[in-house]
Parts: sequence; structure tokens; C-alpha cells
Amino acid sequence: MAAKAISRSSSPKGESKQGLVVTLVFFILATIGLGVSTYFGFSEQETLRADKEKSDTNLKNETKLIDFYRFQSMLYWTYISTVNGFKPEDLELYEGLREKADNDTILPKDAKYDPNKEELKLVKTRMEMLEKMVFKDAAEKDLTLKFDKATKKPSNTFDEIALAQSKRYVALKERFDKLEMEKKEAQDAEKKALDEFAAFKADINKKFAGLTDTSKKEFADFASLRDQLRKQKDDLAKALTLEKTERSKEVEELTEKIAKLEKKTRDKDLEITALADQLVLTKTKGNDIGKNIRPDYKIISIDRTGSLPYINVGFADRVNPQDTFSIHGIGPDGRPLPEIKGSLEVINIVGEHMSQCKILTVKDTNKDPILKGDVIFNPTWNPNSRKRIAIMGIVDLTGDGKDQIYELIAQLERQGVMVDAYLDPATLEIRNTPGISPKTDLLIIGDGIDSVKAPRGIINEKMTQLTKSINDMRQAAKENGVSSVDLRKYLEMSGYRVPKNYYEMGPNPNPVFTTKPNPKGAAPINKEEQPKEEQKKAEPEEKKEK
Repeated sequence: MAAKAISRSSSPKGESKQGLVVTLVFFILATIGLGVSTYFGFSEQETLRADKEKSDTNLKNETKLIDFYRFQSMLYWTYISTVNGFKPEDLELYEGLREKADNDTILPKDAKYDPNKEELKLVKTRMEMLEKMVFKDAAEKDLTLKFDKATKKPSNTFDEIALAQSKRYVALKERFDKLEMEKKEAQDAEKKALDEFAAFKADINKKFAGLTDTSKKEFADFASLRDQLRKQKDDLAKALTLEKTERSKEVEELTEKIAKLEKKTRDKDLEITALADQLVLTKTKGNDIGKNIRPDYKIISIDRTGSLPYINVGFADRVNPQDTFSIHGIGPDGRPLPEIKGSLEVINIVGEHMSQCKILTVKDTNKDPILKGDVIFNPTWNPNSRKRIAIMGIVDLTGDGKDQIYELIAQLERQGVMVDAYLDPATLEIRNTPGISPKTDLLIIGDGIDSVKAPRGIINEKMTQLTKSINDMRQAAKENGVSSVDLRKYLEMSGYRVPKNYYEMGPNPNPVFTTKPNPKGAAPINKEEQPKEEQKKAEPEEKKEK
């Protein structure tokens, strides 16, 4: 009985577990099915969304393409005719489409529409050709097809131009008919004149045929008298030639005397010119250009050795490596002193307003050393504008009497200085353009100009040209208010690198003008006249260096 009871009680519990398992299996299968259906539902929705976006994009691209062809039709229509007039809304639409065409936004960016870009280029090219076409009306006034932004349409159309051309044709036809009539009247007048001339000629021939023997005898007597007069003329010509020969000898003697007097005059002119140059040199050596020293540009720091200072001038201030400056101290009143302490050379552009330099010369290291705050100066350097100079005389940079004017000009132009004029030592003529003008800042006077005697290497025949060129440059400088400065004073004030004893030894007593022309490729060129394309090419190179 007990065993039966136990089996009865355990049977219901087994049936309960089996139902639970079945229920869980169905639940899991239902969950998996729901997940799969949900996944496929969302996947289908994403596909539909992507298709919609693609359709919208295609619609926008096709709309732009429609606008492109609409722009073409409106472009050609506005240029062709105004028979039906233009509606304001059409002009507004045309202006907008034209702007899109100008900035290349009228076509879709999709690569699919890239072939249409060549068509757009062709349309724009045709549009440019249309706007370059010029016609004339009856009054010979130009008619163009340029687009008028104020009216939002071309200034004229082919319809209007055709009407104007027809009127012009009528006017020209009237002028042609008038000229034809005048031509016919002139031809009639010419024929009448020819007929009158033929009648007059016939009358003269008739009268000449009736000349008597007396008239012929008178003509023979006239011919004889003519022959006698010719013989007298030949005799007088021989006598005149003999007299001319004697007078030529006297002229030669007078010419020789005049040449001697002219030589004395040239010598006096050179002497006067030399004295004037010496007067200018004396004034210049009084540090006149030293008055232009500004305290803004100075040494901002210096190393312990005192040989590698930094200055507050950089690539934004038109300074380049190898540029040189003189160094000046500051006086008790806070102004730069005109006396030169030394010189320095730029070796490295550090920044917009900073450069590293090296000291070239120091006049007195112990009593007047180079210090932070000392001012730098170069008479032909300006950070805000390019300086302009003129040069005359022998440029002897080594003290051996050789002319190095071309080297100095090349160095100045490398620093951005414009050479307005210079006395060419090979031809003794003034070269370069525009010449000395009110824009010229300085006239540099080299050696050989203040010599009383003719500089060695100049023959007498060229002294007149030399004197004329010197006087012309001096007069031009005076008329344009250009100050003059001695070459040595200029080099010292600009910190130019020269031999140590250069400033003490003075000009060479026997300067020699060079007879060789400027080397090929080194001809001075006024940078102001340099072609714009070359200037554009030079600007990126300068930026790279900076």
C-alpha cells in the first residue's frame, strides 16, 4: 500500500516538469522568430531609406542639369531677340543661373555629370566671344553684347543690332550715293577741263606754226647770249674756287686757334666743376646725411663676445642677408649720434622684425664698444619704400684706382635700391631710366670728379662729353632737390665692407675710368620697369628664402 502511494504521488510531479520544458521551448522559438522578423523589417526600412536618399540626390542633380540647359536656352534667347520682351521674373531667374554658371556651381558634383563640364566650358567660351563682339550703329557708335548687371540682361541683342545695322546700311548707302554723284560731277568737270586744254593746245600750235623768220632770228640771238653768260659763269667759278682755297687755309689757322681756346675753356670748366664738387664733398662730410638717422631701428640684444648682435629688423622690413648698416650710439638727449661706432652685416633673417648679424668693424672697442640699444643706419635702406639713387664718378672700392661701378650697382640693386641714373664709364654718357627726378633720394659722387686734371684713361676728345654729363647730372640734382654725398662717406654710413684703411687713405690720385662695357647679364635695370611676370616669379622665391 505504501509503495502504491509513493508511485501515485511521484507521477504528477514528472508530468509538471515536462510541460514546463515544452513551454520554454515554444517561448524560445517564438522569441527567435520575432527577432528574425524584426531584423528583416528594420533591414527593409534601411534599404527603403537609402533608396529614398539616392532618389532625392538624383532628383537634385537632375534638377541642376535642367537648370544648366535652361540657362543655355535663356542665354541664347536673351542674346537673340527682344520681340516678346523680358519678364522681370525671367530676368531674375536668368541672373541667378548666370551667377551659378560663372562660379561653376550650376552642374552637379557627381562624377556621373562630369562630361557636362566640358559643355559648360564651351558655353562660357561662347558667352565670352559674344561679349567681345563689337558692332556699330548709324552714328558709328559701338554696340556690344556685354551683360548689364543693372538691367540683368545684355546691353544689346542681335535683334536690336540687326535693326541698327540696317539703319547704318541705309546711312552708308546714302553717303555712297552722294559720293557717286560727286564723283560723276568731278569726272564731268575733268572732261570739260581736258577739252578746254586740248583747244588751248591746238591754238598754241597754230600760233607757233605761224612764227616769222624774225622770231627765229631773235631766238638764235638769245641762244648766243646764253652761251656767253655760261662762259662768264665758268670763269667766275674758277676764280671763286681759287679764292676759296686761299680762305680755307685761313680757316684752318683760325680753327686751330679756336681749338686751343676751347681746350683752355674745358680745363677751366673742369676746374670750376671740381671746385663745386669739393664744396659739395665738404658739406657732405659734415654728416648732413647723418641727420636722417632714426632711433627706431637698433640692436636689441648682443652676445657676451659682442660679435653676434640681434636687430629689430626682419623680412617684413625689406632686409636681406649680406645687407650692411653703420652703428651709432645714443646721445644724452636720446637722439642718435652722427659719429659712426662701427658696422654690421645681416647673416640670418630670424623673424618678421628680427635678424641676426655679425660685427664687421669697431672703431674703438675700449672707449666706445658696441652696446644693446645702439642705432643702425643705411642711407639707402627704408623698410617702407625703395630708395632711389644716382651715381657718377669712379667707384674705387679697393684703393687701387680701378673702376668698380658695375659691382656697386649690382650690390645696390640686390638690396632693393633703384638706380635712376649713372655715368657710364665706358661711354661717359648718362644711362638708365627714368634719370634723376624728384623721386631720387641721393646723388653719390665717386672719385675722379673732383680732380682738376683730366682723369687718367680719358682722351681729350671725350673730355667734352665727360664735362657735359657731369654738369647735366649736377644740374638735374639741383633742379630736383636731390642731395649729394661723397662715395666714401656713403659707404661708411651704409656699413659697406671695404679694406680697413679705405676711409683713411683717401681717393686714388690717378683714377682710371673703365673702357669695357657693362658685362652681359649685369646691366643695371630699374626694377620699377621689370615685367610683372618676372616680379610675380621673384615674389614666391623671396618668400621661400624668408
